[in-house]
Amino acid sequence: MKILHTADWHIGQFKGPIEDGVNLRSLDTIKCLEYMVKVAEEEKPDMVCISGDIFHQEQIGPVRYSDEMVTATRIIEGLAERSKFVVVMRGTPNHDGSGQFRVLEKMLSKNKKIAVVTTPQVISTPIADVACIPGFDKQEFRAKFPGLSAEEENLTWTKYISDMVMGLRAQCSNTNIIPDMTPAILMAHYTVPGCNMESGQTSFFSNFEPVIPREAIQAADYSAVLLGHIHRPQTIEGLEDVFYSGAINAMNFNDEGQSRGFWIHEFDGRRLKSGKRYETPYRKFQTITWSQEDVENYLCRGKEFLFTEGYPFLVSDKIVRIKYSCTVEQKKALNIPVLQSDLYEMGAFYVADIEAESMVDVANRGLLSEESDPLLNLKKWLSEKCVKDTDKIVELGEPIISVAMKSETTSENHGVFRPVSISVKNYRNYKEESFDFSDISFCSINGVNGAGKSSLFMDAIADCLYEETREGDNKAWIRGTEDARSGSIEFVFDIGDKRFRVVRTRTKSGRATLNISQKDGEEWLNLKCYNKVVTEVANKI
Repeated sequence: MKILHTADWHIGQFKGPIEDGVNLRSLDTIKCLEYMVKVAEEEKPDMVCISGDIFHQEQIGPVRYSDEMVTATRIIEGLAERSKFVVVMRGTPNHDGSGQFRVLEKMLSKNKKIAVVTTPQVISTPIADVACIPGFDKQEFRAKFPGLSAEEENLTWTKYISDMVMGLRAQCSNTNIIPDMTPAILMAHYTVPGCNMESGQTSFFSNFEPVIPREAIQAADYSAVLLGHIHRPQTIEGLEDVFYSGAINAMNFNDEGQSRGFWIHEFDGRRLKSGKRYETPYRKFQTITWSQEDVENYLCRGKEFLFTEGYPFLVSDKIVRIKYSCTVEQKKALNIPVLQSDLYEMGAFYVADIEAESMVDVANRGLLSEESDPLLNLKKWLSEKCVKDTDKIVELGEPIISVAMKSETTSENHGVFRPVSISVKNYRNYKEESFDFSDISFCSINGVNGAGKSSLFMDAIADCLYEETREGDNKAWIRGTEDARSGSIEFVFDIGDKRFRVVRTRTKSGRATLNISQKDGEEWLNLKCYNKVVTEVANKI
């Protein structure tokens, strides 16, 4: 007896080329599904188990809804024609919407060889007893178990699933006593600890999401466990006869380098005898990583570089992205639309992204050095940043550089930089707050989005030292209430055995002060000359 096992069809549209109003990547999925029907014609499985995520999106327009529903019913009925029975199980609700499956069930209701499953139950057939645990809505679960924290919820849900695994097994035929009876199959759309995720990481923990516990699978002793949800095809180490079919088609760059297809399992009575994996004609993804040298070669040689490096073979008929490292000059010189056009000329099916992964600021890191003249460094930096009126800025900067050079001692500041404290008033969403780092060697900062984690522990420090706000407006960090007419930031830090304090204030009208001081015993000594020149130059600007 043979059972065809498939899941994660994700019938729908993906980012990619459109031709005559048709999303070509949706046709890729249909091509893979039609290949599966063709294999079923040749292999003639006794049963087909579809373990969830038939559709890709729940909320779609009426035209797409109709097209995708027609595709799903056509493929399912095609599999039913080539087998004795088909079990179609609902997957994750945000993919397989409740409305979609109600329509799917009605469209397939006249075909007695097809069972559409949306709730946990056992489908008994002469071929096998199939226990189904579809993906179900969290809101329905929360109605049964209200008021739980996220961790408690996942653990409770996992226990709930574990009880279903055992309870449904008890409803199957007692194949443990009579081994030659029909197999007992478990279909489910969940994670099993120990599976290999799409990212390549192994899922071990049950407190991050609801899972099917390994212990429940072992204790229930199903003939086979046929899973959906994880797109990477696999068996699970330490668990016999547990299979993820994997997705039918590759969907994103997480799928790069992974096979796509489905299983046909062969049984001898209750016992699983063998399994064969079939690979579909899925669309492949290709990531290309360029170094600065590669970028320079392309800038100098253009398409000749791509041809000599074998790009026509590398990108042909694939979804492609380029991640590159570059200098600032290379970033400016690289014409992304031209590179995109060149890749299409090489045969790429779709160029998804061309993105700078890292960029080296040559003016700051390469050309500037401690040994070179500070005024020359300033000129190079301004030139690199394409700043206008550089002569005026250099003229204003000369007094600061001069004073700094005169006050420089032979003993430079060396040692580890350690934050000591940060205090703010009327800063972003804080009216008044302070934090002491002195007793902390390692910590984790947790909180909901918008709580102010980045504001206090990242932005406040950067604004105090450099006043380079993310908005580009120096007054943007002042709290946006009527009573907040001005704001202040105080940052204390150590460099080696020396302690420094920077205090910056600013009013909404634009007036600013900056004070830098160094601690001497119990007193703070103002670095007067530096602060005076900075204030004077700031007022001039």
